Amino acid sequence: MIKNFLSIAKNKLLPTLKHEKQETEKELIYRKDGKTLHKIIEYNQAHVVLKIIIFDYFKPNKIKSVEEYSNGDLCKITNFSIIKSETEYEPKTGKKLKTYNYNIKNSSILSATYNYDLETQNISRLTIYRPDGLSIALIKEFNPKTRELVKCVNYKRNSSVIASVSTYEITGATRIKTTYTYEPKNNISKPYCEKKSTTKQFISPKTLYSLPKQNIAKLIDNLYKNNNSFSAIKVS
Repeated sequence: MIKNFLSIAKNKLLPTLKHEKQETEKELIYRKDGKTLHKIIEYNQAHVVLKIIIFDYFKPNKIKSVEEYSNGDLCKITNFSIIKSETEYEPKTGKKLKTYNYNIKNSSILSATYNYDLETQNISRLTIYRPDGLSIALIKEFNPKTRELVKCVNYKRNSSVIASVSTYEITGATRIKTTYTYEPKNNISKPYCEKKSTTKQFISPKTLYSLPKQNIAKLIDNLYKNNNSFSAIKVS
């Protein structure tokens, strides 16, 4: 009697125990041919999406991208199309936070990172790394609303020492001043206040594009009419 009771109890409990051990569930979705795998969706026990693996259309055995979710919200996408890149998202809003690009020949070596402005979703900072993937070559900072470059910091090779800093003053679509500050070659231990500074003023090429279209068309017509070429134009 006791043996029969234990046997029945064991048989009833086993499926439950097996179900508890299975932490994720996978759903396989195929293409129209019914044979080629399109993507794999992983769920938790509550059937909330954890991960989506998408395969390349032209190379079915190659993973195209991997989407990762936190409590059902997208938090990260890793792409493998041309180069490996990872983009982090804010789970609650789905907005981009940062993208990591890796070396085209070695996907374990970092080549660049992009930081995004939460309001505009435009790039606010670009960091470029040297071939080792560890030391920074330069950092570019942008105005996220206008997308204009406002600052560029260059670093000395194989060190975290700043080699030069370029700052830009912008009015509307015109860049009016560029300031370069760099470390003298003969003495790299001087304090920042003693570094040499060079200032240049120039008009941004974007000013040209703000001309009315009819004026540009008239200029081209006059050039052809007088048999002139663009090489004959001199900028004062």
